[in-house]
Amino acid sequence: MESRAFCHNANPVPERKSVAARRLPHRRGDKMRVMPTPLFSARRRAAARRASQLVLPASVLSVALLATPAWSQSQPAAAPAAAVSATPPDFGAEHDRINSAKAWAEYRYAEAERACYDKFLVTRCIDKAKDVRRTELHTIRERELALDEAERADRAARRDQERAIRDAQYNAERPQREAAEQKNRSDFDNKQEQQRLNEAQRQAEAPQRAANAQAAAKKQADYDAKLKAAQEQGAANAAKRAESAKQFQEKQQDAVKRQKELEERREQTKRRNEQNQNNTSPLGF
Repeated sequence: MESRAFCHNANPVPERKSVAARRLPHRRGDKMRVMPTPLFSARRRAAARRASQLVLPASVLSVALLATPAWSQSQPAAAPAAAVSATPPDFGAEHDRINSAKAWAEYRYAEAERACYDKFLVTRCIDKAKDVRRTELHTIRERELALDEAERADRAARRDQERAIRDAQYNAERPQREAAEQKNRSDFDNKQEQQRLNEAQRQAEAPQRAANAQAAAKKQADYDAKLKAAQEQGAANAAKRAESAKQFQEKQQDAVKRQKELEERREQTKRRNEQNQNNTSPLGF
């Protein structure tokens, strides 16, 4: 008390700040802290403390709520797990709250550390602030572990429920599946039997098919021979018709020629007769 009073009477506050400012880089390593400024006033620190008092109860309540699923998972299962709700819990929101609590713990530590530079025993004050931060982060870590355990338990429960649903559906569809398999086997056997019958019938009809093929080949050969003969006969008839037409044309030309010669002879005879008449004397000599 006397030393504190002596220091107060000597008004060493600015000197303590300067000493802390000089010692801080050597003590903190590569992290440089800024000395308190008027922006970080007592009112701001009080507001931060009030905010921390509002956050801590919520974190304690969340730990209590999340500890129950972890404890229930550690107990031996006496019966099948109950049905899981269709809507999964909002684990993301709880993770956000945990991250917010971590940020608040770091913020309160930073505020406390800044406030420590206003005190004489700076190192002890900062160590106490670290202890407070460590305790808070430990509580938040337990809360985070409980949340992770609850999240894993929820995923496992949902996975087990989905597996149970698939197994139940598989077992429920077993009669229908067996009936379908039986029908498929029966259809396959019937198809195989029908194929064997068709093969036997085809073997039995092989001689008849061979005879029919031979008769069809003979019929086709006869048709081809008749067609060839008809084509040859048609060609011969066409040649005869052409020859007949040629002969007829020649006869027509000969007839026209003879007719023309006959007319010429008649005309000559007529001219001779007329000439003879003109040369005859009126007296008859």
